[in-house]
Amino acid sequence: MAELEAQKRLLEKQRAETEKELVKEKRGKEHAMFYADCFAFGLMGTILGLEKETRALKRELEACTKANADLQEGRHAAEARGPPRASSA
Repeated sequence: MAELEAQKRLLEKQRAETEKELVKEKRGKEHAMFYADCFAFGLMGTILGLEKETRALKRELEACTKANADLQEGRHAAEARGPPRASSA
């Protein structure tokens, strides 16, 4: 009987230690998920910021391309008119 009681205490002790380890492991996994989530949200924020900057750069490029085309058109029109005449004063 005493031997059974000793085995029971040992099993209860092992069970308590196992539960303690499981809680510790679960907490570790929760912390890992928290950091992974933070990292993922950080990446999403960075991507959104880069997309915003890309759109702004695209608009600037389109404006510069249009301004360049306008300048080229003006240059071609000026060349078609011929060289400027000297004015008499």
